[in-house]
Amino acid sequence: MPGKKKISVIALDPRAGESYKSDIAQLFADAADISVFSMLDGSAAGVLDRADLFVASTDAYGSPEELMRHIPIDSQTMAVEVSFRWSELRRLKELPAGSRVLFVNMTQTMAREAIAQLEQFGVTHIQWIPFYPGAPEVPDVHIAVTPDELRYVPPGMETVIDLGQRVCTSGMMIEIALRLGLESLLEGPAFQRYAQEVATSNYSFDRMFARSIRLESQFHILMESLEDGVVGVNEKGEIFACSRHAEEMTLVSAPLIQGRRCEEVFPYIPFVQCMQGRRTLPAKAVKVGGVNLSVEVVPVIRQNACIGAFALLQRFNDVEARQSELRSQLFHKGHYAKYGFADVVGRSEAIVKTKETLGRMARSESPVLLIGETGTGKELFAHAVHQASLRADGPFVPINVAAFPENLLESELFGYEEGAFTGAKKG
Repeated sequence: MPGKKKISVIALDPRAGESYKSDIAQLFADAADISVFSMLDGSAAGVLDRADLFVASTDAYGSPEELMRHIPIDSQTMAVEVSFRWSELRRLKELPAGSRVLFVNMTQTMAREAIAQLEQFGVTHIQWIPFYPGAPEVPDVHIAVTPDELRYVPPGMETVIDLGQRVCTSGMMIEIALRLGLESLLEGPAFQRYAQEVATSNYSFDRMFARSIRLESQFHILMESLEDGVVGVNEKGEIFACSRHAEEMTLVSAPLIQGRRCEEVFPYIPFVQCMQGRRTLPAKAVKVGGVNLSVEVVPVIRQNACIGAFALLQRFNDVEARQSELRSQLFHKGHYAKYGFADVVGRSEAIVKTKETLGRMARSESPVLLIGETGTGKELFAHAVHQASLRADGPFVPINVAAFPENLLESELFGYEEGAFTGAKKG
């Protein structure tokens, strides 16, 4: 599929390489094409084709310098890190204490490394003996443990426990995701299951990573729940967050702008100025795609250093609509139209024509002036016009103009400056 990353796995033994590929594919199969190369079958000889990431076992070439001779210049590389599953460790802990047990592997180095790791995980109640091709026979040993290397187990063993190929560590999977920019995959259930199954001794790292994932998820939920658009950049000015509302307002696609410089994508948002000045830049008006936006930029300061900034975006029309709705909630108590056109009693031609005319006028945004003698039902028709208008859900406030002094009426209808007259205070 277009846009997929390319991962090349390099191992000494082809079976181990296929096992590493299977582990990586559990998490990255949808986002990356994974190839396997081996020294034993000759596929890892010569210079390999370019890939986004080379993942090599330490025994594949024997040294980092030799590895660099087989991959293109400036390629990303990392080492395979393996561990055991918790379920396998539980099987080993059931062996009788004090038992002498062979650990069978391809080489002495690999056997000793695996034994050290098992002891690190607490399997210390038995006596481990490394065994490999060419190793001397060990008398009076009847139990053998091997990571899928049954071909090297000496004959005559009473008990043979095959642990299967050791699995790639969760830390290795995290590093692959970070190197390829696929961090979002680490939040999925597949990684959570994988991390729970694979044994690790790095308790502090696991706790910190889990906390980081949890905080990132909470941040994402908060960002998407805000009515304002949110765009975040890191200390380098690279975009790392863009909410759905911000996408809609700025006409961009969040996945396509991740990691790009802010001034390239949003030249109208003063991120650099905000971070250099280390101060909040108050909202200013900008026009994007023919729509007026309010843009405020806030720096993120941690331990006296600016580590990024956030821009808060609002459409002017949305701001006005929200303020109108809030005002409606504040002032709607008791202020509503009580009557509709159905409450106007009368069948005369004048009444019928007036109701039809006002029904049409109610649907417009223009002010409506009702003129008539006292007692002819002007306020009743005003109620009905309001109920039939687009503002029917808003407050309806009838006032008796005749009872208002001219100056007071002017100030009530059109507002006033604080201090314009004695006791004049806003609010």
